Amino acid sequence: MNDNTASSTLTLWSEAGIIATNGDAIADFYIYGADTANWTLDSATSTQNYYTHKFCNETDNNCLASGPYGADFTALATSTQLLKGSVAASGQVAFQLSMHTPNPSTVYTQQSVVVTIQASAP
Repeated sequence: MNDNTASSTLTLWSEAGIIATNGDAIADFYIYGADTANWTLDSATSTQNYYTHKFCNETDNNCLASGPYGADFTALATSTQLLKGSVAASGQVAFQLSMHTPNPSTVYTQQSVVVTIQASAP
């Protein structure tokens, strides 16, 4: 099968579709992604079988105006990155995700991606 000639950019849960909620204490919220079974998470998709997954803190930024690859979106990594610091007890953080599939790719099967939100004491 030939390599992809185009890739897809998907804005997932536009506007404030995902909300992380804090419990009973002030916490820092961290976010990180993961490789799939066949694709490697990276900040660019110009390498075969690499994909990008980005996030935007909707609570602090206007993600919709920025667009899925605008200045307010940050590339996910496999290590933790700060989503929002010092979230108040019972506080919330709304965020968006955007994914860009590999181009080129030699893998045409369904891939499952994981995004993890972690709360930690500041």
